[in-house]
Amino acid sequence: MTEKYWCATPGHIPWAWLDAFIVKTNHVHGIITIGAIVGAKIVGAKNLLPLL
Repeated sequence: MTEKYWCATPGHIPWAWLDAFIVKTNHVHGIITIGAIVGAKIVGAKNLLPLL
């Protein structure tokens, strides 16, 4: 069942690319790469120093 939903994720979130995953006793670990959508606005902090 976990694999079914893991593989269905890009159908719901088209800018997400999936990599490996592993099912643990009560949770899942997986690698998700988040890409950009063409034409999307850039949001977030601008012209600020990074936190050290």
